[in-house]
Amino acid sequence: MSRKIITVIFFKIKSQYEDLVKIFDIKEADIRHSEFYIKPLFRSFCKDDSKKVIFINRAPEGNIKKFVQANSEWIKSYKVDF
Repeated sequence: MSRKIITVIFFKIKSQYEDLVKIFDIKEADIRHSEFYIKPLFRSFCKDDSKKVIFINRAPEGNIKKFVQANSEWIKSYKVDF
């Protein structure tokens, strides 16, 4: 049994934060996360720069990396810069 890890991810986006939220609030995003047992806990942006974003997730150890590898083309299509 793997441990549940809290992961904090910072990245920059080229679109507006509101556009990113629309992407992550659709059912397909929930399905993508659930395939890797990822539970999004928090997301927000820097008050000084809305293109700097933070996501906090809980997932089994190593699953965030697997998620990014499996969905790299989808992530790149939204111009996310880790």
